[in-house]
Amino acid sequence: MKYTTVDTEYTYDYKAFIATSTDEQLKSRLYILSDKKDFLALKKICESTTLAKVFHAACNDIYALQNIGINVVPPYDDTFIAARLVNENFQAAGLKKLAKEVLDEPCLEEKLLSKLKSKIKREAKKTGQIFSYDMIPREALYPYAIKDTEYTMKLWYYFMKPLKKYKAIYDFEISLIPDIVEVVSYGFRVDRVFVKNQIKILQARRAKLYTDLTKLFKKRNITFTKTIERKKIKSIKSYCAKHDLILKKIIFNSTNNSYNGIINENFNLSSPKHIAHIISSLDIPITETTDKMNLATDKETLLKYIDVHPFIKMKLDDSIIEKQLNTYYEPLLNYYTTPKDPTAHFMLYQSGAKTGRFTAELIQTIPRIDELVENPKEVRRAFVPRTGYTMVCIDYDQIEMRLFAHYSKCQTIIDRIKNGFDPHLGTAIDIFGEKLINMSDKIKKFCRKAAKNVNFGIIYGMGKGKLTSQLASILRHIQKELPKNYTLPRPQDILNNYYHQYPVKEFARQMTGQLYRTGVIEMKFDSDLMSFTRDYKVPQELAYKAPNVLIQGTAAYVMKYGMKRCINYIHKFKLDIKLITTIHDELIFEIKNDYNVNKQTKKLITLMEDRVTFDVPILASAKMSTKSWGDCKEVKI
Repeated sequence: MKYTTVDTEYTYDYKAFIATSTDEQLKSRLYILSDKKDFLALKKICESTTLAKVFHAACNDIYALQNIGINVVPPYDDTFIAARLVNENFQAAGLKKLAKEVLDEPCLEEKLLSKLKSKIKREAKKTGQIFSYDMIPREALYPYAIKDTEYTMKLWYYFMKPLKKYKAIYDFEISLIPDIVEVVSYGFRVDRVFVKNQIKILQARRAKLYTDLTKLFKKRNITFTKTIERKKIKSIKSYCAKHDLILKKIIFNSTNNSYNGIINENFNLSSPKHIAHIISSLDIPITETTDKMNLATDKETLLKYIDVHPFIKMKLDDSIIEKQLNTYYEPLLNYYTTPKDPTAHFMLYQSGAKTGRFTAELIQTIPRIDELVENPKEVRRAFVPRTGYTMVCIDYDQIEMRLFAHYSKCQTIIDRIKNGFDPHLGTAIDIFGEKLINMSDKIKKFCRKAAKNVNFGIIYGMGKGKLTSQLASILRHIQKELPKNYTLPRPQDILNNYYHQYPVKEFARQMTGQLYRTGVIEMKFDSDLMSFTRDYKVPQELAYKAPNVLIQGTAAYVMKYGMKRCINYIHKFKLDIKLITTIHDELIFEIKNDYNVNKQTKKLITLMEDRVTFDVPILASAKMSTKSWGDCKEVKI
């Protein structure tokens, strides 16, 4: 089999406009895809069934080529996936960084392009444009593009031999590529009217918050200044006039014969310097500092003082509003969708995480609607099913806890799972006691949330300090629901009680011992549903993360194999069911309402579940809605 590597440069909306290829003799060719001759030459390569095409992050390029009318057919390979399997601890899986680390390439063309790219990005931002690679002058982009396929070919030959050890899992990963491209291509429908309304609501909330803060600062005589340096007094005054800034005073700097202009500026709640100034002016007794000995203003620190002064809550509320606007709603409206096309296409990376788990653009970071918190984040309601379809979200039930039970052989958790009992609620009862749990449904939810945090914190190898801080935050919510004379256990007491009842330390020691003996943490399965071997080369200094790596790695492939079974079923029977995306342990489908939706959902659940590979069954449950993702409710099927 002959190999050629292929790489594309594409616009922000994934339309390839140039491409390059490199053959086994490292002879490269550039394709200007607006040129018919180049287009047809690349199309011939991509549609060849006798030539193996090697990509780096194949789904991106295949999707970008598909969007301009070039369909890539097998055989193909992927150095991104290969790198993750051969050694997941490469500093990064990006092509240029791998070329530097593995091939010892200087990548000078990247340095040359980087400065120009930054400049064009800044200019685009000023004019309200979205940066896209087609804004870069061709003479700067072409050398960069040609080098990409050269690096890919060299990496492929570097990985070919060690990859043989992982052939079964590599072949499976490659088989998922067309399925992922299909998912990305179909997309996730966005309710742009809802998004616009949310933007208006959040902007109004922020405006009121800033008005209230302005009154507070005026009352306490709190002002904000910054210094600008100029060679002449005249240039300072000119600068201030141009930017509508109020000049307070000018100080001569004898060190370099320049002038410092002290000017008033509006307060900025995203500025740690301003927050520290406000905290100091309001005499809020925060004592924590950063590594550089500045006052700590991070979220975890501020949460400890939320009841000390109203400003702290106002600052935290502003952070929530800012993230909702800048990270979710505005990109959904202005970047991912248009008035003509309300469908967002989020790229999935099938081995984006070192363990093999999927990562994704934006969609994976969108929070659940947690009714237990103030100002619940409602962005999931922006995602809606297409007309005539039901959105069905199928989620693995406590998959990490089930895998923890399997690997740790913790009989308490195994028995609870086999008896159909919620392991997180069981943990809550163990560490809080039934008396507290049964005081109210709200307290029960908070206690379960605390227990879940402990369970996951232990599995994820979370530090004691961070875990204690998370527990303290939840305990404050529980305390508000209790009589004044009721004393809750301290976070440290909860952890001690947990360690006493669960064999987490023994499991961690077992994993660490295996790592020290063999240098790897190995996964090996040989069931009807999963049959492959993979290992993780966890650095010894990170040995405490070994349990998490094993559990997250296993969960990654439970999900991928379950996804593949569902997709094969849909294709086999040519069903009008679409997989929209995958989020963590969840698959989201759209099912045509003409079908018996409950029956099809039950079939998909069965296909996702694994009752044969592990000591405990890996089960799934469904939520559905014809309204939105955020409105999906659990259904019993």
